[in-house]
Amino acid sequence: GTFKVGDAINITVNFSEAVSLSSGGSLTVTLETGTTDRTVNITSISNATSASGTYTVQSGDVSSDLTANSVSVSGSLSDASSQAMDSFTIGSNLAGSSALVIDGVLPTITSVKSTSDNATYSADSKINITVNFSEAVSISASGTLTVTLETGTTDRDVTITDISSTAVAKGTYTVQSGDTSDDLDVKSIELSSGATLKDSAGNSMSSLSIHADSSLADFNNIKINTTLPGTPTNIVAKNRYGGIGLKWYKESSAAKYYVYRSGDNATFEKLSTEPTDTTFIDALTAGSKYYYYVTAVNSAGTAGDTSKHVFGYATRIWWVDVTNGKDETRYGVSADSSFKTIEQAVKTNSSLVSG
Repeated sequence: GTFKVGDAINITVNFSEAVSLSSGGSLTVTLETGTTDRTVNITSISNATSASGTYTVQSGDVSSDLTANSVSVSGSLSDASSQAMDSFTIGSNLAGSSALVIDGVLPTITSVKSTSDNATYSADSKINITVNFSEAVSISASGTLTVTLETGTTDRDVTITDISSTAVAKGTYTVQSGDTSDDLDVKSIELSSGATLKDSAGNSMSSLSIHADSSLADFNNIKINTTLPGTPTNIVAKNRYGGIGLKWYKESSAAKYYVYRSGDNATFEKLSTEPTDTTFIDALTAGSKYYYYVTAVNSAGTAGDTSKHVFGYATRIWWVDVTNGKDETRYGVSADSSFKTIEQAVKTNSSLVSG
């Protein structure tokens, strides 16, 4: 059979005739048990054809078929005629008569990873959490494995109950409002009270620590950002030839902005362009009035509250803005790329009419 840490195994040495061990002597059987060989010491043998001791499996012991390396004696073993045993060569070894598998290697956690993309996640996003073990394990009935993640003010738990003869346990972390992390990582792993994780031999996992450089943040780069960005302020609309220019104040937590447009100030559509700075020019057919608002969007793709609504007209008049003698290029068309004077604009645009 297979024996785990703590199991006791009888070891019996058989002699060709009855022998006795000298006073204070000992018979030592050395077993092949992997990196560290274990010994069984027998101190009492009196006119017997066999002697027995007990080997207790220790952590780290391993053998596919337990056998004895050697037998030695301190003192002497003598028969009834006082002839001392001078050879301790083993005639028939343990492995020849028994099939004893020793599994004294305790299962451990080798790593924690995620199969989810390396990205920034917002509230309600679902992120895979995978715990890898050194060998297949099973959790005891009704037991739970809890992975606690470092997610800011309130840490979040991922509870896993389905662990049966597997080296991989998977759970899901659902991002909640207020969670934050620049590089998601594990804070701790725990078993529920009384629960165990055992390998096929019955060895219980004694440590739930994660090896150095083997935690979630070592393999993945998952960011959590559920904080709504602030509202863009001071938004203004400027009428431009063939379009409307928008400008607003920068929101520090914004990675980009969504611009919404409406023809009636009631039903708005999100425009496909998502500016990353604080200006936007909407190219439109001249002659119509349009309404706008802007929302800031953080790195997780979470949009904040809407700005105030503004409106503008796409005009039919060409012009350039000049501020303190310099071209004003924040809205519309600059002087360098358009017409030098209004007169030239009129001469070269026969369809120009009053806007």
